[in-house]
Amino acid sequence: MILGPMFLMLAGLPLLGVVLSGQHLASYLEFPPTTQYVEHAPFSWGVFAIMLIGVVLVVLPFVAWDRLHAFLDDEAVPSINEFPWWGWAGFVFGIVAWALAWSRFEWCSDIQPHLFTPQWLSYIIVVNALTYRKTGQCMLTHRTGYFFALFLASALFWWFFEYLNRFVQNWYYDGVDNVSPSQYFWRATLPFSTVLPAVLGTYDLLAGGTRLFKGVEGFFPVRVRNPKYLAGGCLVLACIGLAGIGVWPDLLYPLLWIAPLLIITSIQAIGGQRTIFAPLKDGNWRRICLLALSALICGFFWEMWNSKSSAKWIYTVPFVNRFKIFEMPLLGYAGYLPFGLECAVIGDLVKGWTCKNPRIASSRARLAATAAVALVISAFIWLPFLHLCFKRDVSDYRSREGIAPKAGAIAAQQFHLWDEQGVRNLEVARMRVSNAEWDFMGRTFHVLALANMALREPGQRKLYLGIMDRIIDDTLRLERENGIYYFLMDYARDGQFVSSRARSLFQDGEIAMMLGCRRLIDEKASYREPFSFRIGVMKECMEESPVLTGESYPDECWMFCNTVALAAMRISDVLDNTNHEEFFQRWLSTARSNLIDPATGLLISSFSFNGHPFDGPEGSSIWMSAHCLQLVDPEFAAEQYRIARDLLGNSVLGFGFAREWPDSWKGPIDVDSGPVIPILQISPGSSGLAILGASAFGDDTYLSRLLTSLNFGGFPISTDGRLKFAASNQVGDAVLLYALVVGPLWKEIWNRA
Repeated sequence: MILGPMFLMLAGLPLLGVVLSGQHLASYLEFPPTTQYVEHAPFSWGVFAIMLIGVVLVVLPFVAWDRLHAFLDDEAVPSINEFPWWGWAGFVFGIVAWALAWSRFEWCSDIQPHLFTPQWLSYIIVVNALTYRKTGQCMLTHRTGYFFALFLASALFWWFFEYLNRFVQNWYYDGVDNVSPSQYFWRATLPFSTVLPAVLGTYDLLAGGTRLFKGVEGFFPVRVRNPKYLAGGCLVLACIGLAGIGVWPDLLYPLLWIAPLLIITSIQAIGGQRTIFAPLKDGNWRRICLLALSALICGFFWEMWNSKSSAKWIYTVPFVNRFKIFEMPLLGYAGYLPFGLECAVIGDLVKGWTCKNPRIASSRARLAATAAVALVISAFIWLPFLHLCFKRDVSDYRSREGIAPKAGAIAAQQFHLWDEQGVRNLEVARMRVSNAEWDFMGRTFHVLALANMALREPGQRKLYLGIMDRIIDDTLRLERENGIYYFLMDYARDGQFVSSRARSLFQDGEIAMMLGCRRLIDEKASYREPFSFRIGVMKECMEESPVLTGESYPDECWMFCNTVALAAMRISDVLDNTNHEEFFQRWLSTARSNLIDPATGLLISSFSFNGHPFDGPEGSSIWMSAHCLQLVDPEFAAEQYRIARDLLGNSVLGFGFAREWPDSWKGPIDVDSGPVIPILQISPGSSGLAILGASAFGDDTYLSRLLTSLNFGGFPISTDGRLKFAASNQVGDAVLLYALVVGPLWKEIWNRA
């Protein structure tokens, strides 16, 4: 209950500091973390001396006091049991792993990078065996659930410190340059999982099997009149310090080991929980001292075994990076002292949820209170800055010239679908189960994208034209073999078209758009007649309607489809010297009079052949309609986009989205809207097409926020240089690709007009 909110808070603070200082987050979130971007200060004798004196002044009193009182009780702790057989097995296993890790035999070179974990598993078994010999019990045999839970907690625990190290870069790993992200994760997670069992197992051995630091059980007491006030002050200072480690890494890097301890224990104190420092009010410092010593002992073995490993870490500590014992600078070992206390804090939290003894398990109510405090603080830190973890430069997706990297990766995925017929058939079948239109629209947007790409990259024009021809020819073949209903939803068969031509403007308009765009890039004679036929039949159908609109389905007209048809007519004027200008003006006049929602000023989305409204303004329709109207009346198009942006576009905490309906209209949710998220009324369909709108109208601020949401909720998947989104499908990715390359095609049409 408490670990999650507390982790969010601790992880958010360094990011908060980096953001407030105006730095970019990308390098801090790199994975695997290979880039070295922190330039550390050189060695300084002054700083070294000050830090050395400080460490001595902290440690010496406890050691001296303990040694002074050790003469009063110098008797060794007797053993209760024999050293168990499994301890001997662990010891032998560890010696073999150690020998292989430090050898350079060619036959074991492949396993050497993985031997750090076996060495530490051996260590853990041996210290548990020694504890069992001295006390008759140990974690492994008597607290088995807790023992294994520590491994899971340990992996998360040390990954957190790896994350903090991104802000100070006090160590980095050698020998992992050619490792994939998944390999890096698993190769790191396994040894990370041994940290807590090793440190806390060593503590159990020292606490139960030795009399070390018995003398400080009666050292000076620390009593605080108002502990919650002190905890609050420590919490504020520690939060500020942790937020600053990425801003001033050379000055504040020691807080990497101190601040998390203070933050966790302060939150525990504020929540009324017992903390690791509670025994100090009676002057009992033994647990504190033994935990610090336990971590230092483990630190010695960590550094020793690391020094000869084939895959190892290397330290870059500012000011004091000299006098190394193994790879660690002398004063670097001081970091193990507070680290031991942090291990115990996490161990106590794990114990509270695994131990059934009510005297040991923490109060659930107090844990809930502590978790609530951590959750409130973490929400305050994370929510305003969460979007920055997913924000990328718009130039990664859309560039003024050429094709941006992300757009190129999405295009590669679209090409892959047409190269691998089996993959494409599976994707198409999946879409057609929900909506046959998506198969058709995916083709249209892919061809539109390819036309823009051909203009952006003239050297690749032949490749793009070849794919366009394959898509167009396949679409015409399917229509020819299966009829107009193949790309329509099933209810199209339930009624009769009002127009005498009985054709779907949805289908004719998008096929005409594909044919026209292909001819614009490079004339193809075989496409001239079918293009002209579609243009003519669309105008005939639209002229029959009192509101100059054609049907997509029987007695059902869609603004999306009619504006696509108008854009195709403009292309016809450029290619074939037709003139639809008078028709455009009549259509605009009729639309303003009959097809505008009076409450919003937006074009309605669907209506009957005679102009009777079915639905009000719809997000999944208006963005494309406004874009197509850029070829008919740019001012009217810009006005429609502006109103849609004001009424449907929104952003919360840096995440952009679009609604399906304005507040004035409560329409039904259809298959194109997607699963609308309540309260904010976020529509995936409208939000996806809003990316096209923002890109087409140069609204970079809104576009950046929409792309941030895409990175957050779209679940991008990269494979072999290809990019797709798990929350989308082929048509969604095709729309996105078109949005990221849009511009040159419309510009070319106006230039030639």
